[in-house]
Amino acid sequence: MSDQARIRLSGRIHTIFPAEIIGSFEKRIIWLEETTGNYPQTWPIEFQQGNCNLLDRYLEGNMVEVMCNIKGNRGVKDGKENCMSRIVGWNINIQRGAYAPSPAVKPTAQPEKPAALAR
Repeated sequence: MSDQARIRLSGRIHTIFPAEIIGSFEKRIIWLEETTGNYPQTWPIEFQQGNCNLLDRYLEGNMVEVMCNIKGNRGVKDGKENCMSRIVGWNINIQRGAYAPSPAVKPTAQPEKPAALAR
């Protein structure tokens, strides 16, 4: 892949979507919001296969830097030629000066006490 197709994006994680599995292919998408400029952008970034688990350490709201490749395909659909591009992440880190990510902790359910014992 050419160096022209490599980019580094930084911003706030808006949404982390669950993994999608199609056959043996796995992908996971985040929406990354740019937090600077007059017209902030939101980018959908795909993490594929073994890179999906990189997102497990991050939470929505984390300020991150994502190293990505821009991938493009040309194809024909319904007799019309078109071109499609996507952003594919291969590394992600907390931005310098931002708070560190913490693993998502799911609260455990506490068993309810019978009313007679609750007193």
